[in-house]
Amino acid sequence: MATSKEDLADIMLFYVEMGVKFTNAYGDIDEAFYCSMESMYEQAIKYICEQGLQEQFISRCAKIVEDTDGIGWGFNDTLYALYNEYLGQYDNGGDKPFELQYVVPMKTSKIRT
Repeated sequence: MATSKEDLADIMLFYVEMGVKFTNAYGDIDEAFYCSMESMYEQAIKYICEQGLQEQFISRCAKIVEDTDGIGWGFNDTLYALYNEYLGQYDNGGDKPFELQYVVPMKTSKIRT
């Protein structure tokens, strides 16, 4: 299992990245699948913030949001909102590569209950 805080964050994000890759390859899945991905994404970014690992993982967190564009069940909307809540304003600069900056996170709240 994970032996460092970085390894744990990496495993959590990897889980979501593989879920996104799977749904992009095979099409929409069911709501339970997306809820699971959303829950892990929130746990991951919350953990990343608690451990002060934002600079190390912010690009991967943003890439996940970008890669979910067009996926159903409000998946992208939820990840976008979570990113903004914990990591600051998501902005890929339109046609430009990611230009992200860390902003002090707002107070946390559940997106879905």
